[in-house]
Amino acid sequence: MTVRIRRATPADAAVLAAMEAACFAEPWSAAAVASDLTSATCRAWIAEIGGSSVGYLLGTQVVDEFTVARIASLPNARRCGIGRTLLRHAIGCAQADGVTSVFLEVRASNEAAIQLYTSAGFVVTRRRKGYYANGEDALDMRCDLNAEEPSP
Repeated sequence: MTVRIRRATPADAAVLAAMEAACFAEPWSAAAVASDLTSATCRAWIAEIGGSSVGYLLGTQVVDEFTVARIASLPNARRCGIGRTLLRHAIGCAQADGVTSVFLEVRASNEAAIQLYTSAGFVVTRRRKGYYANGEDALDMRCDLNAEEPSP
């Protein structure tokens, strides 16, 4: 299985909105996705397998900081490394653009996502009590990127 990552454009808004609906209990609307995709600070990628969209990552970059706003893979494509591939790709692109820190927020109950982020170098920086509409806590996470590789 070969995963192809490509940059998302405003023309992909409907595709991302459909994946939102399939992946989240509180999906973003097509209008919200389209608005984000037209922003100058937006960075977004789509993962494809055999020409079919199976996941995406959407975030914002402001100067040297990148914030992951959404990352998802379709239910039938989960546990196949798509999220990890998207996250690595986004971090690599961000680092190439001079980003030094990546941020995200995750539901405290989302153990699979927390494990993915931790394995990618993220650490919890804050717990937001009752952050979500259902009262669930959120975890803020951060990954510091080194501009240079450490010396051996």
